[in-house]
Amino acid sequence: MDTTAEVAAQAVTLLQQGWSQRQVARTLQISQSAVSRIYRRHQETGGFHRRRGSGRSRSTSERDDRFIVSTSLRNRSLTGVQVQRELRETRGVAISSWTVRRRLKAATLTSKIPATGLKLTAAHRAARLRFAREYVDWTEDQWRSVLFSDESRVCLHGSDRRRRVYRRPGERYAQCCIAETVAYGGGSCMVWAGISMDAKTELVFIESGHDVGGLQIGILKKSWETTSSHTLVLLKKTSS
Repeated sequence: MDTTAEVAAQAVTLLQQGWSQRQVARTLQISQSAVSRIYRRHQETGGFHRRRGSGRSRSTSERDDRFIVSTSLRNRSLTGVQVQRELRETRGVAISSWTVRRRLKAATLTSKIPATGLKLTAAHRAARLRFAREYVDWTEDQWRSVLFSDESRVCLHGSDRRRRVYRRPGERYAQCCIAETVAYGGGSCMVWAGISMDAKTELVFIESGHDVGGLQIGILKKSWETTSSHTLVLLKKTSS
């Protein structure tokens, strides 16, 4: 397989640090035979570049590589096998799913378990932006008087973590890389708590049928009076 000079340099460095060829191959996601060739070539030439004319030609063109990357970017949850199938059906190029993953990795796209986040509408996003702009100039002392609180229903059934997405570094919370969750699915229990710069409330379990709003305010005021000397400021929740 083709290896860049950067990968070759990493492989040689790890080998010189005492790593086994198997460990290096697993870490860099290349074959053990490729690690062996890289090290042998470095011993012979002192360099990291593949000798001109050696090795087999690439199985994909630059256009094929761009197609692989753009297909993955359009739908981040596609697997390497699915991208492989798209390439074969659209461009008539048959390669292995392993080659697809190598091309994606070369474009800094690697398979990760998606971060989870609430399903937000355009209205939710607009409300959050308004909130941020309204309080952007507050001082630290002003924020010290604010208690952030919320209730949460804890689902007793975990989410499916087997799904994966291809993403670049820094894209963990990009919308296209998040597995959206819907609140209150399955059996659950509700809890409530608050936190500020100097204080926090107790974690309160809320029984079914209770006035959640009234219960929160009562607990909030009692907790604030015993833990903070600042005047309590309540900020209205702008979105779910």
